[in-house]
Amino acid sequence: MNFYKENPALKFQLSHPLMEKIVTLKERNYEDKDKYDYAPENFEDAIDSYDKILEIIGEICGEIIAPNAEGVDHDGPQVINNRVKYAPGTQINHETLAKAGLYGMSLPRQYGGLNFSMVPYVMAAELVSRADAGFANIWGLQDCAETIAEFASDDIKAEFLPRVCAGETCSMDLTEPDAGSDLQAVQLKDTFNEIAELLAPFYERNINDIRTIIELIMLIGETLGKLQLENTLIDIKYAFKNLADAIGFVCDVINLDFDGAWEHLKNLLFQNHIDQAKETVDKL
Repeated sequence: MNFYKENPALKFQLSHPLMEKIVTLKERNYEDKDKYDYAPENFEDAIDSYDKILEIIGEICGEIIAPNAEGVDHDGPQVINNRVKYAPGTQINHETLAKAGLYGMSLPRQYGGLNFSMVPYVMAAELVSRADAGFANIWGLQDCAETIAEFASDDIKAEFLPRVCAGETCSMDLTEPDAGSDLQAVQLKDTFNEIAELLAPFYERNINDIRTIIELIMLIGETLGKLQLENTLIDIKYAFKNLADAIGFVCDVINLDFDGAWEHLKNLLFQNHIDQAKETVDKL
């Protein structure tokens, strides 16, 4: 199975009228053609390269990453001697893409990248996400190097960009205490009242289990869905069910903040729906 070949709507993006301008700017009028034998000579050559690389990614996604996804969910990563060890399937996915040279897709060729525009890179990210949404976070964080490529000194670029292109992974590190980005310290709190009884099982409780979060959200979504109110919310019950299916319960931490959620919920339901809402919750 090839996720790229079977998706003509995705491939269609390469024929967008703006692509020629985008590629010409990215390639700086194809100035690399005399420096690297794999650099395109013109727009048609660049699009052909994009197409062939996306075919390779599509095959890897369909034949390797997608079949590994269920095993990755079951096995999960481990922390051994203060180092993270990926699930076996994750390691296979990573090594396969690294050996295929598919890290650093948008980085300059002088550092080992492919110098692709962001269009085929995002298309590739769509393919990887379809195969395994959790692994897409590992592979997709290579775009952290975009900031280095854009703003860092030549010395910093030379030190780090080749490592990214070789397959060393990046990470998102948010560490400010009490500023909403200390990921290990975030807690879920709610305000207890008559309608918020549906939150009771989760009251004053740290939540870092995706199943628990989905269960909570489904309860809220089902309550609002049964009320069949007009001009309130989209059908969040099914939206979040699709989210649960898509992420495959692979995330380690998801942070929710229900401070003040009661006022928001009350505004949505309006006072004359309070009794009906409570009755609905009691039946869940």
